[in-house]
Amino acid sequence: MDFETQRLELTTIYNEYKSFFPKCELIISKAVSTSTNTVQLGNDEDIYAKIINKKKSSNTGVDNHILLETQEGKSLIISVDIKGWHSLNDVTTGELQSTYYETFEALMNNLSPNFQLKFGNELSNKLNDLFQLQQSQ
Repeated sequence: MDFETQRLELTTIYNEYKSFFPKCELIISKAVSTSTNTVQLGNDEDIYAKIINKKKSSNTGVDNHILLETQEGKSLIISVDIKGWHSLNDVTTGELQSTYYETFEALMNNLSPNFQLKFGNELSNKLNDLFQLQQSQ
């Protein structure tokens, strides 16, 4: 997944769901274009090390991500790549979870019962509003 696609996916999800969480922060690294590819850099990164993938641009090991806290108090780092949406097992070690989900909603429904409840209620309310609008026409 290229930098712009990942940035767009994360930004869209952040804007849509930030109100679902007590804490939610979007972390996007800078992108530097080179003649052959796009390289993502953090503050103190060496561009040559980044090009050969020997360094990561953030201390989490994930360049672009959403840092959030669920209603249950879990701190999660959420990212997306070509395999899908995933979270980190342990925020301190940065070990990636091996389970990927097709959508952010599927991931969060699995990780947070309160997200699942709120998401279901909001979806139901929107469908009910749509039904009411259709009935009044």
